[in-house]
Amino acid sequence: MSDDYISSLGKAFLAHRFKRLSETFVDDIQAFLQAAGLRAPARAFSTLRLLSDTPGLSVTQLADQIKLSHPLVIHLLSQLETLDLVHFDIDYDDRRRRLVYLTEAGQVEVARLKAAEPALCAAYDGLSAEVGADVMAVVERLDAALDKRSMAERLKTP
Repeated sequence: MSDDYISSLGKAFLAHRFKRLSETFVDDIQAFLQAAGLRAPARAFSTLRLLSDTPGLSVTQLADQIKLSHPLVIHLLSQLETLDLVHFDIDYDDRRRRLVYLTEAGQVEVARLKAAEPALCAAYDGLSAEVGADVMAVVERLDAALDKRSMAERLKTP
């Protein structure tokens, strides 16, 4: 029996393995970025980058564009607001909506993140070389295939 019980279960538990890989990436990247002086949670960096590129998005627009659930985006934004990296304004066209903007500290955080991105890319390139596959290309193909036919559909009709 393998030392890794989940690995020993095979393909049926591939989603668990992907989740575990994701957690490993996030935890290691979090430690790296904290050592580089960044304060935001690693899971929120795509949110910060999007707000840097497109300020004043609503929570729903953010969730749609980064493809995370609305509740998770609300949680991330709450963390970022506590760190004074984002602030909210009322949408005067629709007072029910809150628009999200980077604070000055948030803009500094994004600049630090951008400075760290080459090291992140190099690490992924090294991982790709080590496993003999372009990890990014594989993920893009998986995304595209699941966009065409979801896992739920594949489970109904293999």
